[in-house]
Amino acid sequence: MSVSELTTRPEVAALVGRGEERGCVNLSELDELAQALDLLGDDVELIEEMLDSRGIEVTDDCGRPGVEPIGFRNGE
Repeated sequence: MSVSELTTRPEVAALVGRGEERGCVNLSELDELAQALDLLGDDVELIEEMLDSRGIEVTDDCGRPGVEPIGFRNGE
């Protein structure tokens, strides 16, 4: 699929829109989109490149602003 074909898909546009709002996209969201649209690895790479070019990070977890990271120590 070409970049123009991918960008015209409403599902891809919605993912990009959410990414622009949050500054990142969860890897799980990208995976769900790929499965729902039966995308090939090359298509997913194109989406990742498109997100990167817009300054949108693809991460395992888009943290929520204002929430402190959780940690633990051995024995807790």
